[in-house]
Parts: sequence; C-alpha cells; structure tokens
Amino acid sequence: MSKKFDVKVKKTGGGGPQQPDPFWALIVSVLKAIPPKGWLVVVLVLGVLTAGTPHLLISYTCHGRCNKFSQHYDCAYLGVQGMRRNVQPEHQGRCSAIRLLPLDL
Repeated sequence: MSKKFDVKVKKTGGGGPQQPDPFWALIVSVLKAIPPKGWLVVVLVLGVLTAGTPHLLISYTCHGRCNKFSQHYDCAYLGVQGMRRNVQPEHQGRCSAIRLLPLDL
C-alpha cells in the first residue's frame, strides 16, 4: 500500500529582494558621516569610561622607614579628577608612579 503525494509550492508575496530595515540604514549612514577626528574623540571617551583617567603618584605611606624594600599601604594620586587618597597598591604592595583610576560618577 503505497500512496503517492503530489506536492506543489505556491509562492506568495512580492518575490523580490527583501528591503533592509530603515533603522539600520540610518545608523550606518550616521556612522559613515563621522570624520576621523570624530572617531578619535569617540575612542578617547570610550577609553576613559572603561579604563579611567591617568593619575600621578604624589605620596605614599609605609610602615617604619620607607625604602625600596618596604611595603606601601596607602597611595595618594593627583590627576584629572583631583586628589585621590587611600588608594590601595596593586602590585606587590608598591604604589605605581602612574595609575589609571576609574571615573567618579
């Protein structure tokens, strides 16, 4: 008992190429219109938001006499956002000379 089926595909709709979403076309056109200096500003702003702003070491505190072998426990930095105190040292108990600190938002 075998039955044979006759399958037919009926095409509905326009059949032409699909038009892209106008929202994405607008986004692409805006991004193409940004000049190279504008991209530099965009990259700089994104870098500051993700990594932070540069700060310079002003002073540090250590136990006893401070020498090159002592452990620091308090670092004070001065940078774009002003003075930052009580910053904990990152690497082996030493304060780095320049450090990227996140924004105060």
